[in-house]
Amino acid sequence: MPLSSCDEWPGYTRKDGYGRRYFRRKYWLAHRAAWVEAFGEIPEGLFVCHRCDNRACRALEHLFLGTAAENSADMVRKGRSLARRQPLARLSRRQVIEIRCLRGLLSQKRLAAIYGVNQSQISRATTEDRWKCAPISL
Repeated sequence: MPLSSCDEWPGYTRKDGYGRRYFRRKYWLAHRAAWVEAFGEIPEGLFVCHRCDNRACRALEHLFLGTAAENSADMVRKGRSLARRQPLARLSRRQVIEIRCLRGLLSQKRLAAIYGVNQSQISRATTEDRWKCAPISL
């Protein structure tokens, strides 16, 4: 069934395309605030994801809850991964988290192709503790 039109946040939008609004005495991403207003708290460990891939959208029928792995897999499936397409690209913290979420869903060879690095870099990203800010197990 086709999605209805997006309900884009009319206020401030960050450089990455997400709407930002003041809600409950702090700044929230607009789609997360819309979810909380409609359905209550977001369970710990879950993300509010977009079916429409429009980061400014806050239409409730376009939003769903998903784990980090589900959100990353959805991004890759739709071709929206943050992966750089350069052969010597270094991985960012966000990319390492994505890779760790996708471990087991995609082969290291496939992840290497997506992120523009070699398989050994994917292996290191998933097993080494050099990325202390990115948990090894999710």
